[in-house]
Parts: sequence; C-alpha cells; structure tokens
Amino acid sequence: MRGISVTSREAFANTDLTKNTRMVFDVIQSAGDKGCISAQVQLALKHMPYGSITNHFKWLKDAGLIEVIGKRLSPYGRNQQIFKATRPLNAQGELFR
Repeated sequence: MRGISVTSREAFANTDLTKNTRMVFDVIQSAGDKGCISAQVQLALKHMPYGSITNHFKWLKDAGLIEVIGKRLSPYGRNQQIFKATRPLNAQGELFR
C-alpha cells in the first residue's frame, strides 16, 4: 500500500465493510418503492463520510440488491440516481447471494 499513511491503513483494517454496506442497504430498503437518492442516505447515516456511503452503491448494484429507477433533484440542486432495493436479504439477513 504505497503512498497510504499508517493511520489510513489502520483505519481500513478496522473497518467492518459488511456492516457499513448493510447500513446503506437498510436505508435504501426502508425507502420502499419510491427509492432514495444518495443525499437521503447521507442524511440517514450522518456518522459516515459521503465517500464511505457512495462506494457501497456499486457493490450493492453488482450484487443485484439495488437498482437505479430514475433520477431525482437533490437538496443541492443536482439530479441524483434513485436507488431501490430489488429483493430482501437472504434468510440469515446477509447481503451475500
């Protein structure tokens, strides 16, 4: 990990990515059929930096757990993708297929 500080490496090593991805998914799933935009997820997860939230969208899309259903104007005046949960989690409540 050339060019990355020791504290950044330690923070990454201590981050529970599955937990964070689950929190992002839970917010999207709670929005129901109308879906939600990243600004709404960020408001719900104020303790997480914006970059830490948005990087979970790709994983969730690739896993087939969320889909983009359109665009909506954000409070910041820009259109953002609307994310909607495509299916519930598996029987154990896990994000994995």
